[in-house]
Amino acid sequence: MIIRKMLRDQNGSVGMMTGLMMVVLVPSVMAAVDLTNVTATKEKVQNRLDSAVIAAAQFEDLVDANDSGEMQKRGEAFLMNALRGAGIDVTNASATFTFDEQANVLNATVEFDAPSLFVGDVLMMGRVNVVSSIVPKEPVELEIALSLDVSGSMGWSLTSDTPAAVGQRRIDVLNQGVASLINVIEEKPLVEARISVVPYSSSVNLSSINAMDSGGASTAASGTVVGNTDWAVENVESTGTGELKIDSIKSGRGKGKTVKTANIGQPQTSVLPLTEAEDVASFVRKIVPAGATAGHIGAEWALYSLLPDWQDTWNHEEPPAEFDDKARKVMLIMTDGDFTITHTPGMTIEDAYAVFQDICKQARDAGIAVYAVGLRSSAKTDAELSRCTGATDKYFPVDDAAGLVTAFEKIGNEATKLRISQ
Repeated sequence: MIIRKMLRDQNGSVGMMTGLMMVVLVPSVMAAVDLTNVTATKEKVQNRLDSAVIAAAQFEDLVDANDSGEMQKRGEAFLMNALRGAGIDVTNASATFTFDEQANVLNATVEFDAPSLFVGDVLMMGRVNVVSSIVPKEPVELEIALSLDVSGSMGWSLTSDTPAAVGQRRIDVLNQGVASLINVIEEKPLVEARISVVPYSSSVNLSSINAMDSGGASTAASGTVVGNTDWAVENVESTGTGELKIDSIKSGRGKGKTVKTANIGQPQTSVLPLTEAEDVASFVRKIVPAGATAGHIGAEWALYSLLPDWQDTWNHEEPPAEFDDKARKVMLIMTDGDFTITHTPGMTIEDAYAVFQDICKQARDAGIAVYAVGLRSSAKTDAELSRCTGATDKYFPVDDAAGLVTAFEKIGNEATKLRISQ
């Protein structure tokens, strides 16, 4: 009887069940609220991390900024200030910013304590990770024209003006410099480079390109037809004017080109049209130094190799990029001495320098970056080359092999710097 009565007496059971349900429901509601709060906070953090990764990418040289820690310092400072401004607790927050050069990706991660409105760590929501990344740099399409002195003095020793054995000549040091330039380019996975080579001494050998007028003859400086000649003559209007008959960069391109050639004889190595960087070093190693120094003609034909409307003359495998494209164009001039020869009647060496400066100016005005390297050069050559570049930091006077190799490496690094994507 007592047992039956107890079974029939259910007073208080509802309250007991309600109590039991509250034990389960209240934490669940609290967890749901906390989860919503974490999600909202995570979205705020994501937005600020995306901004921080852009701020961290604003270095000219991301590799250096990554290695030095400056990228981490800037990105972290930007992010923490932004999080504090949004009312987010950053007491135990940590962030990393790293640049992967091979993948061309700047990665960022931030880790912070999950915010809890009610129960702190009781629900064990723990730490929250937020990640972001950006492709910070544009690939570089690069065209470089090398105007290289291969005159007889390039067969001399570095330490004296006397002939030297193979391996100890100035031309051998030049080979090392060109190789170092190419190594820099090949180490940059986002750089697509083509290089033209204009070896010059007494003139420029044009035998490998379509420099002839129709019929296989070309017009010499005197205006006479001289047959199948292969060496360039100054392309000037008249003696000493310094006025080149090259295409206008801004208008009238491709009209009225004139190629003047004569039977000069040096150098024996012809020009190399724009080609893949990996093929250039072997080409330069085969050059035999001989002849005088016509640096103005070397610079002239280096410029022509970068002009799209000289494609019919140069016959590049692919035409040079237009100047309104994103391609970067560079002209690098190297010499070991003063200009010593001209081919236009009445034209003096000073006239040759005037033409040279006109070429350099037209290149710079077109948007071509002009660099120069002077090897054991005179004060006169130093002044002319420095003026040609239009900037003191683009001319490199050097006296030894290490200096020349370093100069070519610096030029390579400057020319291949990746740009911030917009």
